[in-house]
Amino acid sequence: MHTGERVGIAMAGNGSLSDSANDQASVAHGDEREFSTMDVATFDRLTMEATVDISDVGDEDKRRLYALAELFEDAFMEVAAKNRDYGWSFLNTGQKLAESDGTPFDSAVRSQAYGLLTRSGDKRERLIENVYGQGDASVSDEPWETAVEMANYAFFLALILKHPELAKSISDSR
Repeated sequence: MHTGERVGIAMAGNGSLSDSANDQASVAHGDEREFSTMDVATFDRLTMEATVDISDVGDEDKRRLYALAELFEDAFMEVAAKNRDYGWSFLNTGQKLAESDGTPFDSAVRSQAYGLLTRSGDKRERLIENVYGQGDASVSDEPWETAVEMANYAFFLALILKHPELAKSISDSR
């Protein structure tokens, strides 16, 4: 899906940035076995790094790619911050629907996807109103922040579609 080199995703724990095998684990892109079996309970930091060769693009494109990389970083930091405040509550809408009588969904993934698509739609409507309409004075987010939140919902949807066991684990933990 990408043409760059994923340098790695690493989790570290025990209050240090040690490279010892006991303190840090690295998950290579595409290594589903290691991802699903890793004991993450002792980890308290996540580091992501990617290297992409942009030597063949013009200066303006390099600036755009840099600005986009900053937005990706901001988006991930927003996910981490909101997770501290709300947990994985973005998945609860779909779960509540799945638990209701007469639900059309037969799986946790389908109900979670519906909830995420609903939340994405809400963000889309807010964004349209704030960019093209009168805007809502009660909303404190700038339009670009709403767009980042909408993008995060798309990432959450990709997460549960790629790793359906995570959607099920949210359902089972309620």
